[in-house]
Amino acid sequence: MKKKALFAKIGVVSTTVLMGILAVGTAIANENVTAINNFFGEKTFEKVETGDGNQDKEYYKSKFNNLKELFAEGKKTVSDIEAEGATLLKNDNNALPLKKGNKVSLFSVSSIDPAYGGKGSAQVQNPQPPVTPKDGLTQAGLQVNETLLNFYTKNYDKYKRAGRGDNARINDASWNDITAVPENNSSIETYKDAAIFTIARPGGGEGSDFASKGTDGENGNYLRLNQNEISVLKGLNELKKQGKISKIVVLLNVSNHLEYDFINNKEYGIDAALWIGTTGISGFDAVGKLLVGDVNPSGHLSDTLWYRHSDNPVHANFGRFEYPNYKDYELPTKNVSRYNSYVTYQEGIYLGYRYAETRYYDVVTNRANVGDFKYDSTIYKPFGYGDSYTTFEYSDFKAADHGKTIDVTLTVTNTGKVAGKDAVQIYAQKPYTEYDIKNGIEKSAVDLVGFTKTDTIEPGKEEQVKISIDKYALATYDSVGAKTYVIEEGKYYLTAGADSHTAVNNILAEQGFATSDKLVGKGSADLTEVVSLSKDTNSFAKSRATGNYVSNLFQDADINNYKHKNDNHVDYMSRSNWEKTYPVTNAKLTMTNGMAQELLDQDDPTKIPASEKKEFPKFGVDNGLSLINLLKDKDGHEIDYNDPIWEKMLDQLTFEETQKLLTVGLRKTVGIETIGKPETLEHNGPAGLVSMYGANPEGLAARLNDPDKDKLNPPYYPCIGLVAATFNTDLATKFGDMLGEDAIWSGYAGLYGIGLNTHRSAYEGRAYEYWSEDPYLAGKMVAKQVKALQSHGCNGYIKHFALNDQETNRSGIQIWASEQTIREIYLKPFEYAVVEGGANNAMASFTRIGTINCPGSKALMTDFLRGELGMKGFVVTDMYQIGYTPEQFPGFVMAGTDLADGEIDKSNVFASYKETNADVLWKMRDSAKRILYSTLHSNAMNGYSSTTILVPVTPKWKIVLTTLDSIAGVLLAGAVGYAAYACIKAKKETK
Repeated sequence: MKKKALFAKIGVVSTTVLMGILAVGTAIANENVTAINNFFGEKTFEKVETGDGNQDKEYYKSKFNNLKELFAEGKKTVSDIEAEGATLLKNDNNALPLKKGNKVSLFSVSSIDPAYGGKGSAQVQNPQPPVTPKDGLTQAGLQVNETLLNFYTKNYDKYKRAGRGDNARINDASWNDITAVPENNSSIETYKDAAIFTIARPGGGEGSDFASKGTDGENGNYLRLNQNEISVLKGLNELKKQGKISKIVVLLNVSNHLEYDFINNKEYGIDAALWIGTTGISGFDAVGKLLVGDVNPSGHLSDTLWYRHSDNPVHANFGRFEYPNYKDYELPTKNVSRYNSYVTYQEGIYLGYRYAETRYYDVVTNRANVGDFKYDSTIYKPFGYGDSYTTFEYSDFKAADHGKTIDVTLTVTNTGKVAGKDAVQIYAQKPYTEYDIKNGIEKSAVDLVGFTKTDTIEPGKEEQVKISIDKYALATYDSVGAKTYVIEEGKYYLTAGADSHTAVNNILAEQGFATSDKLVGKGSADLTEVVSLSKDTNSFAKSRATGNYVSNLFQDADINNYKHKNDNHVDYMSRSNWEKTYPVTNAKLTMTNGMAQELLDQDDPTKIPASEKKEFPKFGVDNGLSLINLLKDKDGHEIDYNDPIWEKMLDQLTFEETQKLLTVGLRKTVGIETIGKPETLEHNGPAGLVSMYGANPEGLAARLNDPDKDKLNPPYYPCIGLVAATFNTDLATKFGDMLGEDAIWSGYAGLYGIGLNTHRSAYEGRAYEYWSEDPYLAGKMVAKQVKALQSHGCNGYIKHFALNDQETNRSGIQIWASEQTIREIYLKPFEYAVVEGGANNAMASFTRIGTINCPGSKALMTDFLRGELGMKGFVVTDMYQIGYTPEQFPGFVMAGTDLADGEIDKSNVFASYKETNADVLWKMRDSAKRILYSTLHSNAMNGYSSTTILVPVTPKWKIVLTTLDSIAGVLLAGAVGYAAYACIKAKKETK
């Protein structure tokens, strides 16, 4: 009997454990239905056509016949972007181009393991093999040293890069390591035409910035060379002096720019340097062509290059700073860094070239209190710089005022010996007045206000260029006096510059400083025109998108204006007194009672005000509408967002459907059977869609059963900063066009991929997803990209909205900045994306604007995004479970955020408001409308007509899981029954 009892115990315990495992697995599976469905190619709903099915229901069609065609065009586009974005920084004695047939050696472990892309959720999964450096150079006609490549390959595990963020290590082989192998030495002397040294720096990415505090590459500063790299450059230079190699070429395979004090160091003997960014899947094809001159470099820098990043005023205020007294307040102890940390943008508008060129201008013009600033030892290359294998000359520069615009014209002549393209840049200088100084308005010595890329110009030929400048680009935000955008009275200087520094020198020449001994470089007064403008406080006081008044929204994000600031104060950097405000040091702020209360109130759902409305929205009304009915009216015209029929559609939703629509959004929007709303797949991919073409059964690849649907991933592209460096809006359009095509074939209705945060610091881990330090360049390029993307029915999510300009400390950090800075620098790219590009959707950042969580900021999500920019689609949070609690979400919806990037529907967070707070329910309804509108205008509607219905389908994996749950339940019941039987029998026998 003892054996029976033992068997009974074992049976109960084992089946209970099995049941528990299956229960947990089932719960996890139910929270990740979309991801599992995509993995197995399963559906939640099946489309059933109840009509004749003859009408054309493909609203967004592809121009490609199959995936092979699409993939080939994508790889070509990657190569085209690399070819026009790669930037020639140095070319002493015409070291480049190399000659075809030259024998070259590739140095550093990065020559076999370069940086093709970035890290984090935007990293492409299971990509196809890329074009390697060897592939690209060989295809271009160069002979590559195989012996040296084999050395790096054989010893890869010893020399490879490792880690991320503060733990990142560059490693690599030292010169002694290389030369200790005799065959390496003989091969280097054989392949002596050029030594090509690749410097790669992947290792940041989502949630992780680059290490920034140390003195060299292995001691806390990932953007410097380490001792092994230095030893190789020194060793190569010695060989060059001995005549054993001819030249040293450096490839800068980085999205985050290095400290460039090594480039001109005579110990290293570098002859040429080419910035190639992270190259994407086929970028090295273009790199090879650039090195041999099949393609003439035409990229121009999208960021300023510093000799040392510590000279950048941003550097002292990058990262996380704690309020020293935060323990005086009862803040949550879990994830306390989301409450007790801050950063101040003390540099204000003086980011990148706006600092360097303005301080330089003030030095040359002898402004009082300018302090000691040496441009030529601070800046390696200015924003907009780009060398070429040919030379260009500008002439016939003219500017004509046409009221709302100023049209500039000029002639670009190729004065060199080879064909090439040039990026023409137009800069403006606004008057800096006593009014500005009195009211704390800052103005840069120059701002980029226009640009274009020429066609290929043959030697001796010219191209006439015309660029129209919207006067809005000349306006300044006045947060004190007019509290809106204004044009101040005075002279506005317009100039055509090869880069930001040349532009300043042109203006200085026009202003009579051409002979100043403080000049660095020369300028031309002939390339400068002066336009006198009258004071105008009205033209830009209304939104150009909505007509609503534009006025202060972010006063409380400026600690100096914050209502609970107490004794806190920040001295923002100002050109009115450089000596007093530079160098920037960390502003020592303390927490106040008001601050702490605002932080805590956002976590408390009872702080949502009681509703004054008595009327509640309707739910569950049968109006007989399907979502597709709202696409076009009976005459074939698109139905407007504000058409009354939308109210009837929203009346049909039940409360439960509405809540689920808002609270289940983990890279998707849910399907709603009753109104024929399909489930949509939304996913990451700023540099290329991250999943296999055939992952979504609703994608064109799966519907056509393309033979390559489970073999190919969409191609991944170079870092976005390199796309910006093309200065080519046509290429930005092509980039968006190809992402849109990939979306159709993959079944993406939305792309979390329109990265628009600013390159505030070179150490920003996610810089590869973002465009530039300059908001105008970023905004104009992204407007073209997102417009093209959405023409394919893929909603562009602008992200991370807003002020997500670092990664390691992004969650909950409080950003303190002036309203002018926030608007002119950090929100401007988002503005162009929505107003000119028509971006439908946004993803909120994890940061706070002042003390307020960005998704909970009404000023940001409602007043600015909808009220000023006119965005119609919805806002999704960033990954919800990482940053927030379910109880916070109703407050986010009240502020204007619509969807949780997670699955919190089971929390039933809106239930307590159903009968008590009409305001919350009306806001839920607004959010539902925005989600439905975005779905309706996406490729998710391909295949739907007015007679299409949705039928729920149980995925096969779910059937299997349910069956296993049932079997486990039966086994457990049997084990318990047997145990009971054994127990009873044992008692009888005992009696």
